[in-house]
Amino acid sequence: MPPHDSPTVLPNKWALWAEHSNVPGSLQDILPGVSPDLARRASRWFAEDEGERARIARELVLASSGALKIVRTRGVGAFLHRPTSVLFHLVPGGTVAMGFDDEAWGALREQYQFWDECDEAESVLQSREIRPRARVQVAPFLLGARPLSSEQLEAIAAGRPPGPGEGRAPPDLARVAKLPADKYLEFLEAFGAGTFGEGEILEFERALSGFGLRLPSEAEREHAARAGTSRLFPHGDAIPSSPNIGMNPFGFVDLGADAEVCADGWVPSLEGIPADGRPRVAPGAPRVVRGGAASCYPWQGCAEWTLLLCAWRGPATAHDGFLTLRPAMSL
Repeated sequence: MPPHDSPTVLPNKWALWAEHSNVPGSLQDILPGVSPDLARRASRWFAEDEGERARIARELVLASSGALKIVRTRGVGAFLHRPTSVLFHLVPGGTVAMGFDDEAWGALREQYQFWDECDEAESVLQSREIRPRARVQVAPFLLGARPLSSEQLEAIAAGRPPGPGEGRAPPDLARVAKLPADKYLEFLEAFGAGTFGEGEILEFERALSGFGLRLPSEAEREHAARAGTSRLFPHGDAIPSSPNIGMNPFGFVDLGADAEVCADGWVPSLEGIPADGRPRVAPGAPRVVRGGAASCYPWQGCAEWTLLLCAWRGPATAHDGFLTLRPAMSL
């Protein structure tokens, strides 16, 4: 994998979003930024050797004032968030080319042009909703290894940490740290996502802020899916046959299967999206959703695979009742 660009560290980048949303403004106080040097080094996580990754992980734990615990530095950087027992993966900072263009369309069209669902695919891939391409700088951050389970959602909404049996990481973290990649994939696949309706988004957002967590911006979510590359799907460029596409290079499993809510307000174009990775403010608009291919599976030959594209985006209203939440944490 090529080295990632060094991120632009913007400690107050959520101020505008907090001002225009109903999330407490103190959110920016409980999510301090790491030093520019640590952010730069974290953004080179996958280019470093095991020793340097371990040093970076220890410094991130110190910067979190003890809120994080190292789970593994072998390949993926995994951390346990102590207040909630939610498992997070480190997403290195870098530049992401968001959206879709004719070049990407041509590469995909070679695969589906003779399929019966060609017209449905063309409708999605030519839509202004995933265009124009936008280059966005994303700072390193943590993103939930999996969407929250129903039990985790219920506990966090009530303002209490999830208890045993509510999606907590197993106590034997030393074992998890040593798992080879295929076994770590099996470990992550054991967790199911809880779903909710559009009217509950703000409640969960407020509850997350009480634990120092938040919704990811859609730029962060797309950067996590592309994993520092220009790939069309989280797993690569081949059109998948099911939502079970496996793990991407940043350690996220089946990204695009669940309809994941982002912090951004829905605007049917990428034109004008913030270049620094913060959420786009759109008062009165529904939130942006990324993914959702599993909620309509088995597929009916309507190009449902397009929901797995790294670039796919839509309004939360289109997935009401099937929304999921993958929390983020600023560094």
